[in-house]
Amino acid sequence: MVASSVSRYRIAAIAAFALLVDCQGATSSFAAPGASQQSSTSGYRLLVSFNGTNGDVPYGPLTPNGTSGPLYGDSLGGGTYDNGTMFAVTAAGKLHVVHNFDRIDGANPNGGFVSLHGALYGTTSSGGTCYPDRYGCGTVFKLTRLGKERVIYNFPGTARGSQPKGQLVAVHGMLYGTTNFGGAHSSGTVFSITPDGKEHILYSFKGFTDGSGLNGGLVFLNGQLFGTTAFGGAGCNSEGCGTVFSVTPGGTKRTVYAFKGGLDGALPDSGLTVLNGTLYGETYRGGSCGYGLVGCGTAFTLTPRGEEHVLYSFGGSQYDGQNPSGGLTIVNGVLYGVTPVGGTSGAGTVFALTTGGAESLRYSFEGSSKGPDGAYPMGRLTFFRGALYGTTQGGGAYGDGTIFAVTPGS
Repeated sequence: MVASSVSRYRIAAIAAFALLVDCQGATSSFAAPGASQQSSTSGYRLLVSFNGTNGDVPYGPLTPNGTSGPLYGDSLGGGTYDNGTMFAVTAAGKLHVVHNFDRIDGANPNGGFVSLHGALYGTTSSGGTCYPDRYGCGTVFKLTRLGKERVIYNFPGTARGSQPKGQLVAVHGMLYGTTNFGGAHSSGTVFSITPDGKEHILYSFKGFTDGSGLNGGLVFLNGQLFGTTAFGGAGCNSEGCGTVFSVTPGGTKRTVYAFKGGLDGALPDSGLTVLNGTLYGETYRGGSCGYGLVGCGTAFTLTPRGEEHVLYSFGGSQYDGQNPSGGLTIVNGVLYGVTPVGGTSGAGTVFALTTGGAESLRYSFEGSSKGPDGAYPMGRLTFFRGALYGTTQGGGAYGDGTIFAVTPGS
């Protein structure tokens, strides 16, 4: 394992765990529909244990580029220069490092990729030509059909945006994404970029009630881009409890819903999912296991007009997950996701959730920092050729994270 990779990268990825309020035993006030149960037929498979050299702290969702594989992913740290890697992995668990980021071409990728015209596009949250002797402001890059990485845009910081977060989305040949910082008010942006690197700021967030903390990427619905801000709106002290927003390709922004920090949830830190014209998402905090910034999180539905409904409140006990992260994946009308903590050993879960609000655990991770199956899953699951594929931030044979597969429920 690369020695320095356990410092800034792992701290950035899992520091939130140290801030979690213990919700164990809070299920007496747990009012979710349906009892959560561990599945004995999860079909869990460990594919890869990262060792630092091939990556450390895999983060973004895995992405297929075609129908036959392999799946492509990224790691925050590790690799030749300890600035992160881009890798390809087969369903059998054979991993190949496609690219080692060297900071000049980007560093710390964390959003996964989107496929467009046979190429893969992604972002790095730091590196690039903005302050190259420091952390950098991030990049947008392209992986060509020939497997070559090429930077198509270097974020300059300030009003043009800095530190892109979340997965890009492709709409009508254009790429859209978010930055966590920068913009006219230093609170993040929504941007568009052409495949050849011409970038345009659609909207600059103002912070406070308008929103800040754009970590989850965007989805396209009814001619609009929808996303989340972890902060903003009202409640939860001066920071706000978070919002769901929409932005048109022309740059008109609307706050669709502002979380109140109670039973409706708080801190929506993940991207949204669309099913039958309805938005599905997660909040990291709030719900019935303590309110506001001390809750165990929720799964919710939201109409494009702003009508929110809590689908499930996580309980945080050994029979349930806590603080869902990464977003939801739909397979045959069932929602699947992960929690970085909770479960039988406290090291996270894979869960299934019906649209009626009945939740079950598909798998609970072992829990030690070097648990052989992994620990602390935070990225969105990917459904590919009959299985759900995901990553853990820690655990595995070397403690640097894993790639795993789980069979969806029948």
